[in-house]
Amino acid sequence: MPDLHPRYTHFHDMQPQWLDDPQLAELNICDAMDHAMDHEQIKSYAKELRLPVPRGLTICLLENENMEPVAIGYAFCSTQDNFCRKIGRQISLSRATKAVQRGDTVFK
Repeated sequence: MPDLHPRYTHFHDMQPQWLDDPQLAELNICDAMDHAMDHEQIKSYAKELRLPVPRGLTICLLENENMEPVAIGYAFCSTQDNFCRKIGRQISLSRATKAVQRGDTVFK
């Protein structure tokens, strides 16, 4: 696996932390859920059950040595849980790493 570096972005209680990030500026939490389902990072029943908007979201972009994004991982925080950046980073990094291992590079 190439040398990849994680970069994290957090979204907590509907307060986006990425407004200054051009790659993520257009992303909203619903798009993130759709994208995560498309890439098998969360179960599709979440959309079918019309679960409430998550309390928080952590996104992990894995970048190569040229700072180009290679893969993305998502971690959603349930409305029943407390938002925790550390846990979100662990989950989103794991999902991004698994995406690279299975060849699911989002950015081509």
